[in-house]
Amino acid sequence: MLLSMDADRALVAEKDAEILALEAQILALRAAKELAQSRLDSYTYPVLTMPPEIVSEVFLHFLPPYPDPPSFTGLHSPICLTHICTQWRIIALSTPRLWRAIGLGDRNWPEEGGTALAELWLERSGDLPLSIRVTDYENDYSNGLPFTIFAPLLPHRDRWERLILTICEPTNMLAIDGPMPLLHTLHIVLGEQGLSNPLSIHDVPCLRTLVLDDFGTPSVNLPWSQLTSLALQSIDVDECISILQQIPNLVDCRLRIWVEGMIQGPYPDIPLFCLEALVIEKNSDSDLHFFHSLVTPALRHLEFWEAFSRTVNSECIESLKAFISKSGCTLDELRVTGAQIPYHFYRSAFPQIPSIVLEE
Repeated sequence: MLLSMDADRALVAEKDAEILALEAQILALRAAKELAQSRLDSYTYPVLTMPPEIVSEVFLHFLPPYPDPPSFTGLHSPICLTHICTQWRIIALSTPRLWRAIGLGDRNWPEEGGTALAELWLERSGDLPLSIRVTDYENDYSNGLPFTIFAPLLPHRDRWERLILTICEPTNMLAIDGPMPLLHTLHIVLGEQGLSNPLSIHDVPCLRTLVLDDFGTPSVNLPWSQLTSLALQSIDVDECISILQQIPNLVDCRLRIWVEGMIQGPYPDIPLFCLEALVIEKNSDSDLHFFHSLVTPALRHLEFWEAFSRTVNSECIESLKAFISKSGCTLDELRVTGAQIPYHFYRSAFPQIPSIVLEE
């Protein structure tokens, strides 16, 4: 009995000694931790010392250049910047330029809460002009998406300055019926259904740039005369001519032409005295009567799809010579896409043009 008690006393004393040793180690570890923490507390992260104005500019470079809209949600959305720290959240929410470009209806559009999020996004943009991209998808109609997607945008229509619409449901075009006082760029892609009724766009005093896909003259009425930049995709020759005749101040023009039935040329001259750049895109389908109808004395850049001419090598070159001679233009660059004619033919025919580029 006495021997057992002596053994227990010895064991307790031994454990007390071990505890004291461990407590000493803990004290040493705590002291080391406090020292390290004090160094961390005294450290100032350079990014957090930057003025908010500089951080705001850095944030803007995180996004696609304006007017392209960033992702509505996810890693590449400005919303991501609000989740880093309190200071960054404050800066992001007080930088309206982060929120002035918005794309609605793309594949990462949230199925629930999208309208509320769009309203919040637009509120954060302050009173800045807006770049808007709206895409409605045919397979989304059953969910009512196209009819709700415009709702948060309409109260801000007086701030729209750039509008890109991809529309599958014709009735959604009614959403842009009304004044848009700041709008300078309008791009509309229409689905296969076309428009059930002509669309009239008015009260757009700043409109200068227009892109129309699969539209015709009967489909849309616009203040053509104020435009300076125009792109027409899948346009009939006669409709194209009708439009060009109404735009005397056109500076930049891009065309993709198609022909249905018999070619109706020759055509009357179309004076485009301000035109500096003309692009006739791949898959254009016409004869040279249309090309020769254009009178462009200020033209500096010409790009065309070689097969557009429907001619053999020598006729294509001669037709191009005739066009340049008739217009009296001095080209700085000639760019030929779908080129089959060898480069030296163009170079020998047009030694006065500084830059000739052929692309197969």
